[in-house]
Amino acid sequence: MYDEKCNSQIYHLDQGLVFRCHILYYKQISSNNLLCDKDRIIFNFHHVLFDFPSMKIFLHDLNQAYMTNQLPINHNTDLRYLDYALIEQQMPMTSANLSCDFLNYALTNNIELQHLALAAYYMFLFKLTNGERDICIGMNTHTRYKYEFKSIIGLYENLIPLRCQLDRDDSFRQLVEYVQEMATNCMKYSYFPLQHILAQHSDC
Repeated sequence: MYDEKCNSQIYHLDQGLVFRCHILYYKQISSNNLLCDKDRIIFNFHHVLFDFPSMKIFLHDLNQAYMTNQLPINHNTDLRYLDYALIEQQMPMTSANLSCDFLNYALTNNIELQHLALAAYYMFLFKLTNGERDICIGMNTHTRYKYEFKSIIGLYENLIPLRCQLDRDDSFRQLVEYVQEMATNCMKYSYFPLQHILAQHSDC
């Protein structure tokens, strides 16, 4: 049992051997094979099968099986973890291509990555809110606008609002250009405290 963490011969993924259980008796095995209060049960799962949220599910099912002498049955789904693993293997891995396309678009159109990401985020919020055209988000900025501040330790940050008014008829290229101009102009006032902005618009 003590070698299970490093012993690769104990678990066999190809055979489905990904779980082990041990009973530690405090003194000796009882004649009726029942556990006493000081006995312990140790469950070992292979990491390929078990994540942190699985712990709560396992303990819930174990408790229900112990109390009712029956295994719990989920009538809401017939899926198993093997189904998920199979779907995951068949899923196309496009994240690498997406990253390359993102970088290529920024380089080709001479756009900073932060502005391109910001435009994509506004587009995502536009879709998420079912077509909301007036969207305002907050962004942290560094406010070392004076040269003297650049060599002083401290929290020189400020939260500024970035308001974007989208036009349904604009192309994505036009949205990116608009966001780039808007974000650049807003950075000129990054030193202006957010609490002052909120105080000026307290009636909104």
